[in-house]
Amino acid sequence: MNIKDPLEVFELKPVRAAKVSEISEATALSPVPPEERVNFHIGNPVQDSRLSSAYLRLSLGIDITDDKFRIEHLNEIAEYLNWPPNDKSKLEFLSELIKKSSPYSPRGGFMKTNPPYAIQCFNDWLIKNQQEPLAYDLGEKTGRREIILASGGLFEALRVFFHSLSDFIVNRPVKIFLQGINLPEHLKKFTDLEFEQLAEKEPDFVAQVYEYFSVRRMTPTFLVLGKSTTEETRRQLRLISLRNPLFFVEVNDAPNHLSLAREAKMMNRVLRFITPGVINQRLKDFSLIFIVGNSDFINVLETVHFQLKGTPSSTEIELLGFLLKNLSPYEDDSASKITTEVEYEGASTVPALRSVSRLVSSIEDRLNKIVEDKGTLVEKAFHGVDEKAASYLSKLSLRSYDLHSDRFLDLGTSDFLEQLIGNIDNDEWINELSLSYLTAFLNHHPEYRLDSCLVISGSSRTVLSLLGFHCGFNEVVIPDLSWTYEHCFPKVLTVSLTPDFQIDVDSIISVVESNITTNPDWKKHGAVILNNPHNATGQIFDSSDLVKLLRWLLERKIFVIDDLSYQNVKPSERLEQIPTIRQLANDLVSVGYIGEEESNYVITVHSVSKTDSYAGARLSVVEIRHEEVRKSFGEVSSFIRPNVAAIALAYLFYRNRVEDVNAYYRLRN
Repeated sequence: MNIKDPLEVFELKPVRAAKVSEISEATALSPVPPEERVNFHIGNPVQDSRLSSAYLRLSLGIDITDDKFRIEHLNEIAEYLNWPPNDKSKLEFLSELIKKSSPYSPRGGFMKTNPPYAIQCFNDWLIKNQQEPLAYDLGEKTGRREIILASGGLFEALRVFFHSLSDFIVNRPVKIFLQGINLPEHLKKFTDLEFEQLAEKEPDFVAQVYEYFSVRRMTPTFLVLGKSTTEETRRQLRLISLRNPLFFVEVNDAPNHLSLAREAKMMNRVLRFITPGVINQRLKDFSLIFIVGNSDFINVLETVHFQLKGTPSSTEIELLGFLLKNLSPYEDDSASKITTEVEYEGASTVPALRSVSRLVSSIEDRLNKIVEDKGTLVEKAFHGVDEKAASYLSKLSLRSYDLHSDRFLDLGTSDFLEQLIGNIDNDEWINELSLSYLTAFLNHHPEYRLDSCLVISGSSRTVLSLLGFHCGFNEVVIPDLSWTYEHCFPKVLTVSLTPDFQIDVDSIISVVESNITTNPDWKKHGAVILNNPHNATGQIFDSSDLVKLLRWLLERKIFVIDDLSYQNVKPSERLEQIPTIRQLANDLVSVGYIGEEESNYVITVHSVSKTDSYAGARLSVVEIRHEEVRKSFGEVSSFIRPNVAAIALAYLFYRNRVEDVNAYYRLRN
């Protein structure tokens, strides 16, 4: 017997946000003018034009203390830097990136009443730039939008989608057919989701679907299509869907006329995951994905995206808009290749000299330009070269890492941005950028080890949800008033703080002991989450309490996860050094209380969000010294597409001297 309305089988549970998240979102999106706003602490970084201006000066290599160069006065900055008029757009782009990097983007990536250029451009592609237009609701009038952005690339978007089904669909189990796409193994392991790979040939997989519904008529079923199909196949699939609970997920960048959504009565039965590559083929692997379709599913998807990853990266949204306006679909291949130039004799034998040789080459280029310009502005140009060399030597004296890891160290900001735009589709260049950022970051954080660190394009939530749902950490113990970790781990045990809001060491030890007594294997899948200052109250815990607790946990090889989002953040005229969990663990090793092996049970998720007032960009560094966990995490995180703008901007910040970055932090405090 046919189901009266197959869509009823896809009923979803109502969405209910966590209280802390509701407060954070309400304050972030409140319509209060900036000059009247008092930012609520939870989830929102310090936002101030003086801080943005300082970040811009650091990114451009200008003295951070030179306050006359403000982000509102780009003409004066361009003149000071001697940038030609045609470089003005790059300076404007950089300043907009910095402005966008601090505040979070809204859920779904945009406000319904004010969609960014990237959304407008995509919407035009849907309704104006195709042979068959399809209109989707942006939600401005109805509030029920049918278009959102997701970050991290296609597989991350599918991770959010499968989590949504696992958490919110009422009727279970759920069947997931895969056709024309191979999923990573970690995306096939969700509660109540059954995955099956279909045949490659269209007649064969259609026959498989027919046969399946002859037996299981009431099971909610999704067909994930990785390739476009023929019109005949689309018609057959449509008939099956109208008679059975079959929903389609297209991940094939199909234009409207090749999408099942354009078939009669099918628009509400299809979710489309579309890359910016449909507008410009060079952006096919960009980190942002457009998701369009059924508004009920869209509502759940944007909620789960927020829970697992936070909102989409604001810097990537800005970068995508800039690229859609300025990027040519075709570029000379040679422009996007990483080239290795012949170095000066002897340079290749000494790692630090490799960068020195690049500096010499750069200075030669500058001198050649001076000669070509027939001596105009000679004195100013030589002064600029001299300053650049002096700055480089200063950096060289301060850096402890092998300089060959930073291939951009001697590159000016204008040239760096030129390379960024020209290599947006070059994975080799982007990998070099990530390594350069990581080595620059570690110069400011010697407590971490390079071989144990990974750059993660996403908030700390991205890291934590991967640890919790895909790396075996299915239960965590946390102090009360912490962030909403129940979105990142299957089970969360909360321990109250003391009356004066300090950490209750004895109570946490008691809970952990009880868990281990009940289940001796708890140590293999359990962890304690600690951070200082506390996320999200900002409370600074007593270091002696933390040392006592940390020593007890690590001596027993119990994992400790430091969700570090507020490093040294404290309203103060000074920059007080507040010991982190990793720093305390290193101290315990140095005095002999624990060994290196025990200290490897500390996992640090170092988010730059509130520390650098960089929350909207969505960027983290995770240090995992435990080899087995690092390998597992590395495998699942490798499918995340990088937030290129976030990494690039953070690199320009961290390649500065330690004292200059600390000056920025003092201003923040």
